[in-house]
Amino acid sequence: MLEDDLVQTRGIKEQLHKYVRELEQANDDLERAKRATITSLEDFEQRLNQAIERNAFLESELDEKESLLVSVQRLKDEARGKLHFISQHCH
Repeated sequence: MLEDDLVQTRGIKEQLHKYVRELEQANDDLERAKRATITSLEDFEQRLNQAIERNAFLESELDEKESLLVSVQRLKDEARGKLHFISQHCH
């Protein structure tokens, strides 16, 4: 009877040790996956920040282009007005 209990207890102990090893392995797998995910997120964050900076630069370029277009149109209008003035006063 005691021997049966001892055999049963040893069997339970072995099952528990096996379960602990499986849990440790699963934990290691999860930690590896976590590290990979963090690395991936850091890479994504870096690329996102670069895209944001590039977008800000391009927006600045567009603003400058719009300002230049307005200046060009104003100068064309002034030149047209002066040409009109000259053509009316020279003839």
